[in-house]
Amino acid sequence: MVPGALLPAGGRRCAFYHRNQRSIRQEKGSWTLEALARSGDELPFFLPRAEPVDILRGSMKRDLLIATTNSGKLREYRSLFAGLPASLRRPDRLGLNLVVQEDGENYEENATNKALAFASASGLLTLADDSGLEVDLLGGEPGIRSSRYAGPNADDQRRRGYLLQQLRRFPRPWTARFHCVIALVEPGREPVIAQGTCSGEIVPVPRGTSGFGYDPIFQIHGGNRTLAQLRLEQKNQISHRAQAFQALLPALDAALRR
Repeated sequence: MVPGALLPAGGRRCAFYHRNQRSIRQEKGSWTLEALARSGDELPFFLPRAEPVDILRGSMKRDLLIATTNSGKLREYRSLFAGLPASLRRPDRLGLNLVVQEDGENYEENATNKALAFASASGLLTLADDSGLEVDLLGGEPGIRSSRYAGPNADDQRRRGYLLQQLRRFPRPWTARFHCVIALVEPGREPVIAQGTCSGEIVPVPRGTSGFGYDPIFQIHGGNRTLAQLRLEQKNQISHRAQAFQALLPALDAALRR
């Protein structure tokens, strides 16, 4: 599956109009993921909105529930939704204290289960995601167990430390990728699934103070910066979540118009 693929729930491909995300030609030249990762502070926005989008900026906003209490995810989604006719809602602000077990066999199951549960409880258009870090030398671990890798009560620092401990017996590079699956559920309709990936490698010393989770030890492929060394708007150009969100835009656009 290529980064940015859009799938309906169940895994079948559907029509998806999107320009090549691996090389986007601008007026002033051709940009690639590797070139962008190596560039300086200003990264051009190389993930264009999926086509067709044509969202009316002045239209009435529709309530949309982001099914997470993760402050890092909420911050990224607020940025990704900027300019779209959506009024974002948080579960805690609606009095929703659901605990949905992430016991699915893959990211898609976990994301879909969360979105369905929160959509049913709220009656709102709902977005949920599940993501993980996949390290090649560990056979794709921690994967869907990324948030629980060092135990159910471990914080980000402890999870990063535990991962580095598992990798120290292997020679570098420690190639890895972030993978994200987003589920969009509209009550009365089938879930829509989109996914994206961000490739890179694990570095032995954390760098940067932005981001969350494993970001400080994940260096972007082709560059020398970790995700935690990027500003939010830069991360939202290349991250796994940003690519999945871009893939979701045609379905999201249709839902927000209804």
